[in-house]
Amino acid sequence: QGGAVNNAGDLRIVESVLRDNVSTGSGGAVYNSNLLTVHRSTITANTAGQEGGAAFNASFFLASTVSVVDSSVTLNFAGNGGGALMNYGGDMVVVGSTLSKNSAGLLGGAIWNYSAGRLRVANSTISDNVNHWSYGGGLLNSATAELRNVTVANNVAGDGSANGIGGGISNGEGASLTLANTIVADNSSTYFGVGLAPDCYDGGRASTVTSQGYNLIGIVDSECTIDGDTTGNVTTMTVPIGDFQF
Repeated sequence: QGGAVNNAGDLRIVESVLRDNVSTGSGGAVYNSNLLTVHRSTITANTAGQEGGAAFNASFFLASTVSVVDSSVTLNFAGNGGGALMNYGGDMVVVGSTLSKNSAGLLGGAIWNYSAGRLRVANSTISDNVNHWSYGGGLLNSATAELRNVTVANNVAGDGSANGIGGGISNGEGASLTLANTIVADNSSTYFGVGLAPDCYDGGRASTVTSQGYNLIGIVDSECTIDGDTTGNVTTMTVPIGDFQF
């Protein structure tokens, strides 16, 4: 675990480059199980056989925290999920950063937030990421997430397969996602020839996408329900395409 670093202490990576590292497990560059801060750094072209192409945050025994600030996370790959970042039950904060051109074999092209994890993304861009099969070209949220002043664009779910849903964001069953002053647009997905929920997916499965206002969501179809304060929201409604489940 952790192609470059396996951290169980308090690690600060500042003005550094982590590149071309490989883990057969999780955390292509970094596996974190305590406190990790990445500041003004670049994490690029790393590979994880399982989850977290750039970094994996594991909260099994301790409350682990990852902060990515003013950094670039690009061109990383995870065989399973979280092409750039995987948050497993801990706290993850991404501020002033770019996550682009990352890919995952199955779930969450850029980020997979899972197992009671708490994710906060602010003043950042999630773009041009790919999930080759299943949910979330940009972000798959399976726990609690908040996006504030974020652009989620040009991400793809289902590249090379017919099983992609939620090209921009996919919000899993029982998960909670909050959007504020955020753009989710120009994403795409392929589900057996149908562009199912290209920008936003929640599937109506006891999940919640809550608006705090002033969001732009390119396509809102029957697979994405937005609740909360919709003041200032801009959306393009399409004809409902049915309730696809798999």
